[in-house]
Amino acid sequence: MDQEACKSDFKISLDESGSFTVGASKNINFLFGGLFLLILFGVLVSTDFNFQQYSLIYVLLLIPSVVFFKNAVSEKKVIIINKTGIYHRTKFITAWPNFKNAYIRQLPNEVTNSSDGLTDRYRIAIVYFDDQSHGGFVYNIPLSGTQDKSEYEIIDAIIHFSGKHLTYDIYD
Repeated sequence: MDQEACKSDFKISLDESGSFTVGASKNINFLFGGLFLLILFGVLVSTDFNFQQYSLIYVLLLIPSVVFFKNAVSEKKVIIINKTGIYHRTKFITAWPNFKNAYIRQLPNEVTNSSDGLTDRYRIAIVYFDDQSHGGFVYNIPLSGTQDKSEYEIIDAIIHFSGKHLTYDIYD
């Protein structure tokens, strides 16, 4: 596969330090936070603000709203790709000399909840060699349904920094 075959329609955007970062999408988190607040308000009105009888429902609607708003204003980055290598949260995954491959994985029938928002069935699989243990490893980075970059943009950033020919194919 030639280099042009690896290029997608995305242009990667680097921050001021020259890193490609993936964080929470502010718009999606504000939207979901507002939606839960709107539902909470509707429940409050329809139950005549009966706090004693419906307090559990109020709390169960308030908690996700607070979590979504907290994620919307948070500046934490989930994935960082730069000239040094690949990071997931604060964990350093691999340096470019040890990097072998990356691809998109789709896990069957798995939709879970994570601290970063709704996690979908897609993962970025990072294949690398570890000098210390002399073995090859695969590190799966879960992708959030509320992240601000797509899996294709992440693959593009890896192509940009690694110089490797990668594919956009999705593997099971």
